[in-house]
Amino acid sequence: MDRRSGLWGLVVALTGASALDSPAVAAGARTSAIDFKPRDLEFPDFFEGLWTVTSVLTKVDVPYGEAAVPDIRVVRRAQDDLNRPVRYTIRFIRGAGADADFVVMDRRWNTGALLSEYMPGMSMERAMERIQWSPASPDRMIVSVGSMVVTTDVTRRSQERTAEDALTTNEFTQQFFDDSNGVKLKASRAYTKWKWRTSDVGGKQIIASQTIADYRDPAGGYRLVSLSA
Repeated sequence: MDRRSGLWGLVVALTGASALDSPAVAAGARTSAIDFKPRDLEFPDFFEGLWTVTSVLTKVDVPYGEAAVPDIRVVRRAQDDLNRPVRYTIRFIRGAGADADFVVMDRRWNTGALLSEYMPGMSMERAMERIQWSPASPDRMIVSVGSMVVTTDVTRRSQERTAEDALTTNEFTQQFFDDSNGVKLKASRAYTKWKWRTSDVGGKQIIASQTIADYRDPAGGYRLVSLSA
């Protein structure tokens, strides 16, 4: 998965070991009445706002060999991006309705930022117009670019506060790619370790180490490609 194709699966909107610098205690998980997973990932209050991300892809792993990957060009492009810093922005917002007391990722903004960064001629405004997502329904996002419609559904998620200044998050997604060639299905997992500190210039800095894994099937069959940074 290269950076451009990765934006489809990157619902966390971070591509690995990243430093987030803000320009300026996670609560207990609330669960859905339908599937009992947390309604959305929750972050400390100081996460709220716009952040600048510096992201570096550090590892591309193909545990079952290149022959198991449907499109090896994806791996080649990712390898070209190894150890290359990328800068973009992400945003955290308050949830909707009864969830307004909690800080969550603005998945629409974050995906739009990646679209505008990696698709030539795509402004942030145009990118946002192509994304359907709401904090009131955080489990589904629909993105339309050209003839391709990508529907991303979060099927499982969990999080754990591992220290006063750290937490881990875990999300499994299914993605449907619909274009003139038909519909394709992909399953992925994003596992992220978050840690924060006071930066050298004041304010807060977040270090996020993330691994994104693509699987052969939605049931979590063997892992085809793994990206870490």
